[in-house]
Amino acid sequence: MTKRVLLSLAVCCFFVLSPIRAVSAGEPAGAVRDAGADGLIDCGPGSEGTVWRIGDVTARVACPDSAAGIFASASLCLSSGDQDPSCVRVYPGPCRIVRGLAGGIPFYSVESSSASGPERRSLSLVFPGGTVMPVFDELKASHGSPGSLGDKVRLEWSCEYAEAPGNVFRHETTVSKDTFVLRELQEEGSVFSWSGLRAVTARYTGGEAADSHAFAVRFVTRDGQPLELLTLNRSLFRYLEKKKKRFFSLTFGECSYDMPMESCSGTILLEAVSLPEDKTVFSTQAGKP
Repeated sequence: MTKRVLLSLAVCCFFVLSPIRAVSAGEPAGAVRDAGADGLIDCGPGSEGTVWRIGDVTARVACPDSAAGIFASASLCLSSGDQDPSCVRVYPGPCRIVRGLAGGIPFYSVESSSASGPERRSLSLVFPGGTVMPVFDELKASHGSPGSLGDKVRLEWSCEYAEAPGNVFRHETTVSKDTFVLRELQEEGSVFSWSGLRAVTARYTGGEAADSHAFAVRFVTRDGQPLELLTLNRSLFRYLEKKKKRFFSLTFGECSYDMPMESCSGTILLEAVSLPEDKTVFSTQAGKP
C-alpha cells in the first residue's frame, strides 16, 4: 500500500466525466437561476448569494475559497424543500451537479475542476441522510461503466496523483448510501472498508498527527458532546487546521483497512466541509438533499 491512497480515499462515480466549461452566474446576489439540462453552475468568485436550481434541489456557494490551491476547499450547499442543506467541497469555478441512482437509492454527484494549474478534478456524492462522500480530488481521473452488485454499485476507476504525475493507478469501488469499499488493483493492493457512515454537524477544536499516516481530529457537537476521530487524509487535516473553531458537516463511520504492512480499524473521518458562519439554518444533524 502506498501513502497515495491514504491521501486520496475514494468511493466512486456513476456517470461519464466530461470537461467542465465555465458558466457565469450572470445574476445579482439572491437571484435564482436554472442550471439547465447539463447541471452546470458557477462556483467561482462573485457567485456567493446566487441560488441555482437543478431539478428538485437548489445550490449556492456558502463558503467561497479563492485560494483552494490543489485541494478543493470552497463549500457548495444543496437544499431540497424544508430540509437542511448538505454541503460538499468544490473548486472555485465551474461545477456540475447530476442526479443518479445507487442500488435504487437517489443521490447527487457534484463535480468541479481547478481553474488553474494541472488538470485536476474533484467529485463528491451526496446521499440521503446527509452523508457526503469524496470520490476523488486528483489528476486525470477516469472510470469505466458502473455495474450492479446486489444493492450496491461497483466500478473501476483510475487517476494520477500529484506526487506521481504520469503514473496511472487503478481502483475498484463498491458503494451504497452508508458503506463503501475501496480496493487497489495493483499487486498486494490495500483494501479500505467503511460501514455505518453517518453525518453530523460539529465545531473543529484541533488535532495532531497520530502516527506516520493518520491524524487525530477533535470536534464538539452542537449539544456539547466531544467527538474524536481519525483521518487518513493529510490534505483534509490541513484544511481543518486552517479553519479552527468553525463548524463543519462531517461524514464518518467504522473503517477497517488492510495494507501489506499494517491492518487496523477504528472510527475514521471520511469528509469534512466548512459551513457558513450563519449557522442558524443548520440543525445538529447534517441535511438531506
